[in-house]
Amino acid sequence: MTALKTIDVFIGTRPEAIKLAPVVAALKRRSGFECRVVATGQHREMFQQVATELGFTPDIDLDTMQENQTLATLTARLMQRIDAWLEQGRPDFAIVQGDTTTVLVAALACFYRRIPVGHVEAGLRTGNVWAPFPEELNRRLASQMVSLHFAPTESARAALEREDIPSESIEVTGNTVVDALLMELDRQRERLIRDSLEVSLASLIGADWSSRPFVLITGHRRENFGEGFLQICQAVRMLAERYPELRFVYPVHLNPNVKAPVTRLLADVANVSLIPPQGYRNFVALMSRCKLVLTDSGGVQEEAPSLGKPVLVMRDTTERPEGVEAGTARLVGADADRIVQHVSRLLDDPTPTLPWPTLPIPTGMDTLPGVSSPGSNASWVARAAQLLTKRGLLWQTLRIPHEVAAQDGVAYVKGLVNFDRDRACPPRHKDGERPRRWSSGSASALGALRHLLGGAALLSEASIGRLKYLVVMAETEPG
Repeated sequence: MTALKTIDVFIGTRPEAIKLAPVVAALKRRSGFECRVVATGQHREMFQQVATELGFTPDIDLDTMQENQTLATLTARLMQRIDAWLEQGRPDFAIVQGDTTTVLVAALACFYRRIPVGHVEAGLRTGNVWAPFPEELNRRLASQMVSLHFAPTESARAALEREDIPSESIEVTGNTVVDALLMELDRQRERLIRDSLEVSLASLIGADWSSRPFVLITGHRRENFGEGFLQICQAVRMLAERYPELRFVYPVHLNPNVKAPVTRLLADVANVSLIPPQGYRNFVALMSRCKLVLTDSGGVQEEAPSLGKPVLVMRDTTERPEGVEAGTARLVGADADRIVQHVSRLLDDPTPTLPWPTLPIPTGMDTLPGVSSPGSNASWVARAAQLLTKRGLLWQTLRIPHEVAAQDGVAYVKGLVNFDRDRACPPRHKDGERPRRWSSGSASALGALRHLLGGAALLSEASIGRLKYLVVMAETEPG
């Protein structure tokens, strides 16, 4: 009998756990593999929180976390413990994700032992080794040591090829964060989970957390330590005073370089809610309900637009240029005046300058719960038509002028469904006006969907995948 091939998935932080959860689930469904989750302990508490929610537990815990350890100390401890595990566990293959210190050290330790590595989310680049620090250098170095590069976009592939990475070792996969998001949205359709979310967030923020409009804030980047966080906190304080009817919700990172200044400068502001770091379930619910997101995170730049939320990025560079090029995200830096200016512009303008995005969906999403269906493609279009009739919209990503002619409506829907991977913004109406939502009584809307229903068998897999995504999102969205 042929021995199972062993694949070790190394995870150190909360974002890695989120983005690798769909990969772990897919590997565990496949015969011929033994998948082991190796937790390095880089972010123990926050990692365990999301791992439990996403349905997996570590098989091996390397327990490297120490309070206030330097990057050099963390790197040394990771190398010692990962290498010791490789000696004991002897995997046939390893998988890493992103750009953390865990990624760099696991890739190097495996390279020393000639163990091939697959890198999920390969090829992201800002072009500046100091921003983000140390992530930009981590991922550049890792790319020289791994065997397979799973690039999320064509631009990531191009970045790898410019560094002379062999094209045959690169596969464009889309980003697994969208898979994870869809998995979680499907779970949140369950009544018990929805009720639990309401109770949990009400206890943290207030009974009116879902009815009072709020801005969601996240921040943790090392390059913003010090003056950067002082500027961010100053901006939040100014915005809270300018918009007293709004709430500003900030799940505060546990790193003392973040927690100390944020608590000192914002804890006394009445409409600022400083809450502990949230599990993935609560955080997705917060993103779903907020007006906009202020963040210095990389992953949130992908998650929030997938939920139809504009993102202001409190950094000067981004390794995710597609969102900025599409207009779904904007770089504002860690500068108080710029942050206030851009947030105010979005809050004051009833037709925001950032369009609601429609991000590409990775292949393989038919394996996801809530998206898999024994029915035909036509059944998904029928569900879309039913939602439109019932609620007057397909969700925020399908905002179509009700006055367009039926044939224009067909083209518009097809334009949304047949997305362009590298240009992720919805098309505008031919007169240049910003699209509005279709009304439920619109002949254009229903006619377009009936047309799609009749021709559903001719839709490409990418097209039907996009439609499935919109339907799942619409059915999950409250109201």
